[in-house]
Amino acid sequence: MPYEDCRFQRLSYSEKNIIRYIGLGFSVSTISRMLKKNVKTVSSQKRSAMRKLNMNRDIELYQFLSHSILM
Repeated sequence: MPYEDCRFQRLSYSEKNIIRYIGLGFSVSTISRMLKKNVKTVSSQKRSAMRKLNMNRDIELYQFLSHSILM
């Protein structure tokens, strides 16, 4: 799905940022250290982004990211 996907546009800045880091291969715990956020906060923002993107499983997110130009 291209970057212009309207579902991606619904995400908050923080959700987009976390999704980009995940797309670059960083784990939730590494992202939390980099952004100086609690692991639960990052995890929650990831889940929120996935919900807005109509995704239930991590594999769906990884597939979306592998076909996107988000980086």
